[in-house]
Amino acid sequence: MWKVISSSNIDKKRWDKAITESFNSSVLALSWYLDSTNPKWQALVFNDYEAVFPLSVGKKFGVSYLYQPHFTNYFDVYTSNKSIYTKLLQEALVKITSDYKFIDVNIPTVGYLGQVKLTAKHSQMLQLNQSHSDSVKKYSENTVRNIKKAQKNIFALHTAIEAEDFVRLFKKYTHKKISAYNSKEYKMMIEIMKQSTANGVGKIYVLKKEQEVIAASYYLVWQNRVLYFKGFTTEVGKSIGAMHYIMDKVIKEYQNKDFVLDFGGSNVDSVARFNKGFGAVDYTYLNFKYNKLPRIISVFKK
Repeated sequence: MWKVISSSNIDKKRWDKAITESFNSSVLALSWYLDSTNPKWQALVFNDYEAVFPLSVGKKFGVSYLYQPHFTNYFDVYTSNKSIYTKLLQEALVKITSDYKFIDVNIPTVGYLGQVKLTAKHSQMLQLNQSHSDSVKKYSENTVRNIKKAQKNIFALHTAIEAEDFVRLFKKYTHKKISAYNSKEYKMMIEIMKQSTANGVGKIYVLKKEQEVIAASYYLVWQNRVLYFKGFTTEVGKSIGAMHYIMDKVIKEYQNKDFVLDFGGSNVDSVARFNKGFGAVDYTYLNFKYNKLPRIISVFKK
């Protein structure tokens, strides 16, 4: 039986154990990560933590609703029992549509075909179960060209930078491209980076030329998945293929270790094209939107 547990009553040790042992585990569903994105998150729990589903709960005008927090692509039903996964997902989605009048979350598969709007979204991933030389054969000509361009330059690759400095530079060099982030989201980025580092999950790559940072990217490495979190490059870095160079270094580091590189995905053509230049392929997840609010309440649609 599914039940909703408030944030103050979640047994986080048991929650994290359920996530860790699930066949579809995700670092984005660990309690410390959820705490970083929404301290008031709640839990949908099946029986005695046999399966779990994160609920990011918000509230406007006294109405509780579910939303997909920044820096998470989707949530799932996490269970070690793969044979009943589809049934559990269907039950979980029926449960939340009965408890909440407005839902706007992402799920990996179609588990519910009721009165909801489903919109496909895309992410990219790369299997790292082969040699680096075999992977390079699948790189695009543009990717290879940029890596070679970077290799001709003299710079140093570092693996340390303060979270505040990373976010400050990220904001400086991406703010014209990314308009969705506000001060709250930038603080969330810093908290996620600090917590992931403290939990031994975060890994950063910083490229410097003459002591100046020209590119950096941050990853979450957990179990068999390397998840690209965020990155930036300066105009100098862009001109010499710095981000291509870093990504190739990451691929080389985890090659032949049965890892998956999750690029974090994008529906933006230019970003997806960059990812696919390394041989990455699309995988699809779905935006699950449910709205049973009275017509007079339209703020949730914005």
